[in-house]
Amino acid sequence: MLTFQKYVHFMRTQFPPGSRVLLLSNDSPRPVPDGTMGTLTEVDAAGRFLVNWDTGKRTALNLEDDHFRVFQREPMELKLHFPLHGELYTRNEWGDLADDPVELTGGDLSPYLGDIREALQENQLPEEQERGLMHWYRESDALTWKVKSAFFDVELHDGQLWGVADCQILENLEGNELNELIEFLSSQASDGWGEGFEQQEIPVGRGLLYVHLWDGQDWEMAATEPEQREKGEMRFGQSL
Repeated sequence: MLTFQKYVHFMRTQFPPGSRVLLLSNDSPRPVPDGTMGTLTEVDAAGRFLVNWDTGKRTALNLEDDHFRVFQREPMELKLHFPLHGELYTRNEWGDLADDPVELTGGDLSPYLGDIREALQENQLPEEQERGLMHWYRESDALTWKVKSAFFDVELHDGQLWGVADCQILENLEGNELNELIEFLSSQASDGWGEGFEQQEIPVGRGLLYVHLWDGQDWEMAATEPEQREKGEMRFGQSL
């Protein structure tokens, strides 16, 4: 059953602060002209939309008496890169798999970009289609609505294949929020989503490939381009 508190929480996730509002008509004692644009500051505990209008006024709108449209902010892209490693089991001329795998790192994995990307997409569950990994985020804090979605992907940089958490952000992350996001996504790479993915065999050429999003050895997810990380510049994030 949808309680009013859950309804307010849902509205807050759908319409975060910073969304633009177009007033069609309202019954406020101090009416704002129809057609006025404003910026949503919050959906309050009563379910009202608090808006700072471009005219300088501030009013509260409710769905019963007022007619308006809310336009979500265009999401910003945030990419969090991390190293990959894999294990390739090759087949001999009789089609039998080798007992011991060939260990692969970023450069070795680059020819398999398409195969790995396809496997990542196929590993997604139906409930992850809209928000990806954020579907599993259970904290009731600002990241719930600030991060619209996060999906694991792969990218090629200077001949090296890197893992990437591709995030769509609706509001700038402040304070420790970036580290908190990295900590959550790192846990998904190591113990959650990634633990299931690393057990999935990926058919490639004459063999089977297994890819690990996390390896526990000097592993780091960071909000920098891989080239910057190699130079030791702008290191943010969580090391495991």
